[in-house]
Amino acid sequence: MFTMKSEIMKISSLFMASSSITLLAFHPSAIATPTKSLVFAYTKDARPVSFENNYGMLSGYCGSLRSYLEKKGYNIEDVPIKYPERFKMLETIRPDVSRSLLPAIECGPSTITNDRKNQLLRLGIGDKGWFSNPFFATSTKLIINREKVGKLYSNPDELTIGVQGATTNNQVIGKVFPTATIETVVDREDAVKRLTASDANRIDAYTGDEVILIDLMKEDQLKNRFLIEPKLHGFTREEYGIVVYNDKHLLGLVNNWISEDGQEAKKQLDNKGLIDSWGELITQSDHFHLLIKLFFLAFLLLLLTNPIFMRILYASCRHILKRFL
Repeated sequence: MFTMKSEIMKISSLFMASSSITLLAFHPSAIATPTKSLVFAYTKDARPVSFENNYGMLSGYCGSLRSYLEKKGYNIEDVPIKYPERFKMLETIRPDVSRSLLPAIECGPSTITNDRKNQLLRLGIGDKGWFSNPFFATSTKLIINREKVGKLYSNPDELTIGVQGATTNNQVIGKVFPTATIETVVDREDAVKRLTASDANRIDAYTGDEVILIDLMKEDQLKNRFLIEPKLHGFTREEYGIVVYNDKHLLGLVNNWISEDGQEAKKQLDNKGLIDSWGELITQSDHFHLLIKLFFLAFLLLLLTNPIFMRILYASCRHILKRFL
């Protein structure tokens, strides 16, 4: 009798435990939230848009986007890339992004063009890429040795201009200065080294997007010896976009960030410090004093052709003459 009672109690305990486990398994709070994996590719040599700080961590505008997505629950894998590796679904360094349709982002100074849009849409069936809404506008310009500015506009065939490969700058400068010698530089460090070289590796100028060139001018080796040309409008107008692969929900999330929280991050690109640097470059120009003189002469000419001013001037002269005659 005692044995039968014990067996019944064991069976009841097992049944209750089994029921509890079943209920727990179907309770919403018991279901683990799936981890959202994301491959975050970035250009590591494009300060202040995207670059690695002294600790090897992504910083700049793209660093702010990365932090936002991390807070949204994404498990992020960082993948630094070079300019020629963009717009190809990371096929050379992460072929599984295309093969497994993994969500991925390319962030950096990537100009939105129709050719690139079409290239992204032709990547394959299902695994496609899209540009985000534009997040910043800049222009193509040059950093050039002060002593070579005159030749830039009179004898560009005597100049050697450096440019990073696989960029819109390469195409633009080749059209604007078709007689100049165009040479490829590896990265920012290589550009500075060759701009300041004294041997056959020297380049007279380096082309890039203005927002990046202004930051480049902070390098000690370039201060006082180089200028950014042209001073006002550049050779093109470039709009930057972020590339998103395989996930339209992620694209929407990025676009929302650009228009909302991303506006604070954008200050890294167009804040007052950038404008002050541009103004400093203007005043360092060899042509600055000439521009001031031309402005003064134009103002004087405007006064001399104004009838009211001429009547006042005539009356003043007559009054002065009467006093001394």
